Amino acid sequence: MMFMTEMPIEYKNPDYGIIDDYVCIDLGNDEGFISFYDHVTGISRRYYGQSANYKTPHPENVSIAVTGHNRMPFIVNGEEYSPDGETPTVRPNRLTGCYDMGGGLVQINYTLAPEVKDAHIVVVNLANNYITAQLPCNKQQGTVGAHVGYGAYVVSLMVDKYPADNARIIVSHSNH
Repeated sequence: MMFMTEMPIEYKNPDYGIIDDYVCIDLGNDEGFISFYDHVTGISRRYYGQSANYKTPHPENVSIAVTGHNRMPFIVNGEEYSPDGETPTVRPNRLTGCYDMGGGLVQINYTLAPEVKDAHIVVVNLANNYITAQLPCNKQQGTVGAHVGYGAYVVSLMVDKYPADNARIIVSHSNH
C-alpha cells in the first residue's frame, strides 16, 4: 500500500498503445511502477521506470496500471477475455456511477453478479490515504451514499476483499 505524504499529482500525458504483439507505455519524463495484467493468462508483470513493454499474442486483453509516490494512479483497462471465442461481456462487478452531491456527500451506484456474497465500497481520501467510508453492498444493484468531506477520493468496489473496480471523484464545496 502506498501512503500519500502530499496532495497527489497526475501523470502528464502518458503515451500508451499496441505495436505488433506489444503493449507499450511511455511516461515521458515521469517515472513510476508500471504493471501489466494479462486477462487471458492471468500473468502480471511489474516494472519501474519511464517506459515498459509487455509482449503477448493478444495485447488487447492486457490492462496497464501506473503508480508512484504521491501520484494519482493511471489505469487503462484491457478488454475482458471470454474463452472459446465468446463475445466479451461487460464486467459483472463494477461501479456504474460516482457523484458529488454537494456538502461533502457522495452517491455511488454499483452492480454485482448474482453469485457475489461479500462486497462493499471503500472511499479513500487521497490527501492522507484515509478511509472515510466503508459501505456494504446489500443488493445486486444499488445506490449507497456517504458523507466524506471535501477533496479528491478514490472509490473502490471490493469483492471478496479484492478491488473489482474503482473511480476517482473530486468532492467540491458546493451545495446543490
